[in-house]
Amino acid sequence: MKIRTLLLFRFFLASVLIGIVAKVIFLLYNGMGKGLTVGDWWDILWNGLPLDLSFSGYLSAVLWLILLAGYWIGIHRSVFYIYFAFTALLQGIIYIVDTCLFSFWNFKIDATIFNYLDSPAEVVASVSTTYVVVGITCILATITAIFFLYRLTLSKYMAERLAALRLGMMKRILGTVVHLVWGGLLFLCIRGGTDVSTANPGMVYFSENAFLNSAAVNPAFNLFYSLSKIKDFSERANYFKPEELAEKYAALEINTESRNTKPLLHTQRPNIVLIILEGCGRTFYDIPNVMPNLKAVAAEGIEFTNCYANSFRTDRGVVCTLSGYPSYPDVSVMKLTDSKVAGLPSIARSLSNAGYDTEFIYGGDINFTNTNGYLLSTGYRRTFGETDFPSEQHNDSKWGVHDEYAFAKTLHHIEQKDTLNPWMLTLLTLSSHEPWEVPYSRIADKPTENSFAYLDHCIGNFIQQLKKLEAWKNTLVVMIPDHGNSYRLTEETMMVEKNRIPLIFVGGALTESGTVEVVCNQSDLAATLLGQLGINHDEFKMSRDVLSETYTFPFAINSWSQGIVMTDAMGSTIFDLNTKKVSKTLDAPVATHSENIKAYMQKAYELLDAKN
Repeated sequence: MKIRTLLLFRFFLASVLIGIVAKVIFLLYNGMGKGLTVGDWWDILWNGLPLDLSFSGYLSAVLWLILLAGYWIGIHRSVFYIYFAFTALLQGIIYIVDTCLFSFWNFKIDATIFNYLDSPAEVVASVSTTYVVVGITCILATITAIFFLYRLTLSKYMAERLAALRLGMMKRILGTVVHLVWGGLLFLCIRGGTDVSTANPGMVYFSENAFLNSAAVNPAFNLFYSLSKIKDFSERANYFKPEELAEKYAALEINTESRNTKPLLHTQRPNIVLIILEGCGRTFYDIPNVMPNLKAVAAEGIEFTNCYANSFRTDRGVVCTLSGYPSYPDVSVMKLTDSKVAGLPSIARSLSNAGYDTEFIYGGDINFTNTNGYLLSTGYRRTFGETDFPSEQHNDSKWGVHDEYAFAKTLHHIEQKDTLNPWMLTLLTLSSHEPWEVPYSRIADKPTENSFAYLDHCIGNFIQQLKKLEAWKNTLVVMIPDHGNSYRLTEETMMVEKNRIPLIFVGGALTESGTVEVVCNQSDLAATLLGQLGINHDEFKMSRDVLSETYTFPFAINSWSQGIVMTDAMGSTIFDLNTKKVSKTLDAPVATHSENIKAYMQKAYELLDAKN
């Protein structure tokens, strides 16, 4: 009895220690340069302890079951070693992957990661081979260290006693009863205490600083917690009863109708080139000398100066752009092949029904995150990926062929188009992405900025060549990023400003140049573009024509796995999904924004749940 209690206690404490050490490693890797004080470190470790205890309780619960069985049957030490190895493997992978991914995603590892594991080559394409090798080495070292720490909890003497069943019936019964008491204590640990609420990531939040809160969260707990929620995501936004929701949603004045829309085109059937710019947030657009060509192009056309991305990943941003669809914190709509994708509205389908020929070009793996399935299901007649480029254009870029080749292919396709029938051609760029390796060196000392300078160089060449074609005079070029970027932003404004993106209309089909300064979302492109073409877009339920008189309440929404941001002319509010409360506000009416965010997201989930 004592041996079982001692082993369980040792294992539990070892698991808690592992969680604490993982936090320290996380802070050493991600916290440098953030001005953290000794007090911040203590607050992170202390406030994060409840989730470390809870996850340790889950791990110990399995060992508790093994030890309970040991009162009635002998247990060989190999059973314990197998479980130690399994838990070491689990924690080693989670803790190291979380530490590495946070520098790219700015949030703790959760169920989102499983959306990308079906294409492992693409997952590691953002980093160098050296980075991957070092990462795998760290994972293996961590697994080994955890295993041997757990092995120390089980001495040779304890293993021999547990393997030999020498207890009388009364001792077995008494031992079982005592063990059940320890099980009850483990349950309280897992649950997070005796309060009404159970353990959840929000319980360890303690600061207005998003990084400090994220650092306090145990990533292993967060991952399994999110897995338990993602299957029933509709309940996550169940804030209001139907009558109350209808009233609050009506206050948002979301109307996809185009009425008395300001005309920008000299024809309602222009050819359309839609260029989705990988990660091209306004953070780069506004840095002097990084993207001069894009700025020059914007000056020739119509620039939407206050456009915000809906989400944080390419697969989400593409759906928001092409389908005028909202983004969700916990689901990639593009991955819902059978249940949703085929019935989504899309710009391509609407144009195809209006007689347009539609094509999509991407220099990378077009099957990544079901991209090809989504495109072909929503109106694109032909799609082209990296396998459709000549072998000599394939290079050492891990994402695919460099953008200069993708732009050249796009131009070549335009040259082959029938001038009598309208067409839409979409290009998704890829070079402006980690690890920032491009065949260009104008800003060689700053690889990140240089990769966007390369994209800008490709844009400049493409527009210059396109202007020489007969098709130019009847073509509208639309440029919009898939998502924003947090490059060079401060912690204070990052969660808002990283979502700001350029949206530009240019081309011979335009009748004027200028700016549109109202706040809008990338998902509003669908209704705005189709409104200019006079094409019905009633099926785009949450996309708004920014140029229509029906656009009476300009605002933008962005979501990621742990929060939602609302921005309007008055300011921005960040709503934390773990605490279900506003975590930060920037010159905005907190109460009003909070209600607006909840109404918007509840309606968005209703749209997701609706049958196509």
